[in-house]
Amino acid sequence: MKYIEEIDAGQCFYYKEDNFLMSSDFKKNGDRLGLSLKNGVSRWFGPSETVEIVVLYTIDQDSNLKHIRSEDADDPNKNI
Repeated sequence: MKYIEEIDAGQCFYYKEDNFLMSSDFKKNGDRLGLSLKNGVSRWFGPSETVEIVVLYTIDQDSNLKHIRSEDADDPNKNI
């Protein structure tokens, strides 16, 4: 589990039965904007809310799994 304030823009996370993508938008009070991958709706998250990080993959032309974010390739907490 991580706090919203610890998540980088472009990272995905799981929160209340939905997956979100963290945007680079933020408010002065520390709220961060996340976009639902399920329906595209945006939602503001408080900096102290806890979420579960999710690593996203795609399949390349050779049918190999490939990380969407190259930074996630070295993450020891992969969700495979």
